[in-house]
Amino acid sequence: MATHADISLYAKSSICIASDEDEMTLKELHHINKANAYPSQLITAQQCKEKYPMLKDDYVKGALFFPDEINADSRKTIPAITQYLVQGLGMHIINGKRIVDIYETENEAIVFDTAGDKWVGGQVIICNGSEYQSLFPEEFPKADIQLVKLQMMETIPQHTSIPGSVLTGWTIRRYESFSECPSYSRIKADEDKTSFQNQLGVHILFKQTANGSIILGDSHEYATIDEEHHLQLQDNNQSINDFMVAEAKKIMDIDYTMARTWAGCYSQSKKEPIFHKKIDHRIHVVTAIGGKGMTVSLGWAAQHINNIFS
Repeated sequence: MATHADISLYAKSSICIASDEDEMTLKELHHINKANAYPSQLITAQQCKEKYPMLKDDYVKGALFFPDEINADSRKTIPAITQYLVQGLGMHIINGKRIVDIYETENEAIVFDTAGDKWVGGQVIICNGSEYQSLFPEEFPKADIQLVKLQMMETIPQHTSIPGSVLTGWTIRRYESFSECPSYSRIKADEDKTSFQNQLGVHILFKQTANGSIILGDSHEYATIDEEHHLQLQDNNQSINDFMVAEAKKIMDIDYTMARTWAGCYSQSKKEPIFHKKIDHRIHVVTAIGGKGMTVSLGWAAQHINNIFS
């Protein structure tokens, strides 16, 4: 898509920075990457400092650098992809309709909205995000799906440039790509499960936007779909933000004046990477992709739609 339209993708690379010997398990991921022909480079603490001079000396023990990874600005990328699908591929998109009923016949699927309008198609795909009450609510309580509330912040524009995404030691301890490493289970078993950081699922990442501001995050609070009210999605917990800023200051020397903060919510399946349920012959539910929607959703969607129509 990026070869045909400006969808705000930036080939800026990413880096995972280790702060201790346990987190240097990224050496193991480097060997796994090499076996999978996925480019990554182990770099020393000194090389890290040369590339990212704003890093604190006493934090960096080494890093794994990914030269080919791509950053997306979701606030620009998602609307730009939508515009490309409409203008470039002729897709017809209708917003502002609440679907309240779906059923199928032998030859077609029929969808009704709140205005009583009827929509007819060969297949219906329901991508309901974190909303589980409107359509087929009986399918989800038994599916082991949980809601995840996250908090993030964005600083004012900086006078310094941070190339690519910077992920840190807690990211290494949290992200599932590292779970392939032989040492991962031991490292996780040794963690203090009662710590504020672990209870709130905090890991620290930095990503600079096109205007020079830096996105900082993030935290993770969990609830079942029946306990959504426990997450207090309307609130931004300032103690969590204060904790993330305090930890970030131990890693990187930047201006931590915040321009905005926000909370988001997504859903994830505890059993599968993505919840996919075929209801009858023409109705499909696809949801609970977790925190990797911007990463894998387009590729997964292409494969899934090809499978539907094959």
